[in-house]
Amino acid sequence: MGERIGIFILTRFSVLLDRKAHSWKALRGRTNWKRYFGPSNPTLEEKRDYLFDSKRMAHRFEMFETILRPSLAQQTDRDFRHIALSSTLLPDEHRTRLDTLAAEQGFEVAYVGTDMHEEQAFSSTNLVNPADYDRLVTIRIDDDDALASDYVERVRSLSALDMDDYSLTFSGGIFLSRFGSNWRIQRRVKARTACGLVRVVRGSDTFRTVHALGPHKQIERIVPQISVPGDDMFLMTNHEDNMSSRRSLARAGSPIGEKDRTILRERFGLTI
Repeated sequence: MGERIGIFILTRFSVLLDRKAHSWKALRGRTNWKRYFGPSNPTLEEKRDYLFDSKRMAHRFEMFETILRPSLAQQTDRDFRHIALSSTLLPDEHRTRLDTLAAEQGFEVAYVGTDMHEEQAFSSTNLVNPADYDRLVTIRIDDDDALASDYVERVRSLSALDMDDYSLTFSGGIFLSRFGSNWRIQRRVKARTACGLVRVVRGSDTFRTVHALGPHKQIERIVPQISVPGDDMFLMTNHEDNMSSRRSLARAGSPIGEKDRTILRERFGLTI
């Protein structure tokens, strides 16, 4: 009898944690240098106002529903669980919408308070019993990114290596940029990306997730990391609401053509 492998795709959806900065440069004002270079620890009230702003939430739901979820619905290996983590402070209207989506589309939602570190958030939900599995596989994906249709299938094929704890990362992906109404596309090789990052743990009595490894560029200091070649394995988006370093790619790439649309549809289930 083979090993019992449990695969969990983990997504943070506007999680409000008191110990996380939450793009504080956006909160403090990108064009006001006195605020931009001000204290790097905004108040909980500032974080809440920023994260749950109605315009921002509408955009996060749009990306979640049109980018991430279609890619998971198209997985060739359907034996996985998708868990979205959100905040107990999420306003009722957004919580109702998220719960309704979960019921309709078959993913799970867990709500956590503000009083924990980010790496503890998923393991605190008690949604997963480690005793049910010989191997726990967790995949990190943001609410505005996507995974190729064979992602879970390929991860499963690499989940039985003779190591107790290791990480997998795929190097080939697509970057989509939208600033305004037009999309631009760029196919790139990017080493050690956080998008689709995988952790495989053997024989654990706790739900040790990929998020507990800390910054993705430093994971090799903690566990072995294997970089797997493959084209168009993940999709990352750049947009007005994305405050990460991806913004440097905002003007990169080319307008989306018919060949690109075919790749997006066949590899990720997207109709852009």
